[in-house]
Amino acid sequence: MAWNKIKSEARYFGEQDNIQLRSLSWSSIGYFQQQIGKASNLQKIIAAKLADRQPLRGLSLAGGDMTGEYRFLKNAGVTSIDAFDISAGQRDKFFNRMGDSPDIEVNYFIEDVNAISLKENHYDLVYVQQAYHHFEAIE
Repeated sequence: MAWNKIKSEARYFGEQDNIQLRSLSWSSIGYFQQQIGKASNLQKIIAAKLADRQPLRGLSLAGGDMTGEYRFLKNAGVTSIDAFDISAGQRDKFFNRMGDSPDIEVNYFIEDVNAISLKENHYDLVYVQQAYHHFEAIE
């Protein structure tokens, strides 16, 4: 039963236009992005804090087409990303946008984030954007 729900969600999200949905967010408006950037540059702060931990490994959970996730992790100095999402359609949108060779290595897995096992102390930076509500059990 739960697997049918997950497959249904994967089909639904695979067909969604994330760019259009994100354009409705206040943080997508150029003015606000500029003001936030002037106040602080979170990626530079993170990169400085993690400078001694090279190479940096990033993790994106339920990231869809990874528009925000990829940019954030790349600007923070991550050299590779493991991404997990249930939607092959969203993965395809990411690779269609980035081409065959993104600037940094991306391993994109089609899996339910609630059913994966992650290595302890393997990732240096974990990024979840607007997807936390999809998680059932958080340790």
